[in-house]
Parts: sequence; structure tokens; C-alpha cells
Amino acid sequence: RWLEHVETRLTPIARLSQGPGVWYVHGRTHYLAAWPDAALARRVIAQAAQEAGLTMMPMPADVRLRRRGGHVYAFNYGPDPVDISAYGAPSDAEAYRLGGPHLGPAGVALWKA
Repeated sequence: RWLEHVETRLTPIARLSQGPGVWYVHGRTHYLAAWPDAALARRVIAQAAQEAGLTMMPMPADVRLRRRGGHVYAFNYGPDPVDISAYGAPSDAEAYRLGGPHLGPAGVALWKA
């Protein structure tokens, strides 16, 4: 989809099979010189998160979490139910202000962070 030809003294973290570098890091700056596939995008995000001291948690593709005002909201955009307690949400139904640990299709849950 897109590829830039980069001239730099930096050693690329990742290269295309044809040889050109596509991912460079200098200090806290990460630069992608190509449209990453899913595997490379996950590597870049995981490394940047680790460097920033953040812990990544794999989530189902259709579940989104948002933190606002001391609360966590969970949204299930998928067609299948999800047990969000397997992903760090409380397992006790009493902890929820809305919904619960079993998030149905198009479901929403809310708990105190």
C-alpha cells in the first residue's frame, strides 16, 4: 500500500523480504516506512508499550475497554458473548454498576476502576 525509501544511518528493526528497512527506532521515536501487516503492527505496539512501561493485555477482537472518571466501560461489538473477567474485569457481579462479567452481543458493562 505504501513504502518509503529511507536514507539513514540507523539500523532498521524490521526489513522487507526484499531488503529495505521499514521500522526504525531512535530514542523514544518509532518510525514506520511502510504499511505494516498485522504481525508487524503488533510488534511495534508491543515494543512501544513495553518501553513506555505499559502492560499490554490481549483482548477479543470485538471487545473495547474505556477508562473515564474512575470507571471502566466494556463494550462488546461482536456477535458472541464474552466473559470479560478473563481479561482483567471483576468476576463478582456485585462489582458492576451496569452489566456484569458475562458481556453478551452488543453488551455494555461498567465498573469502578
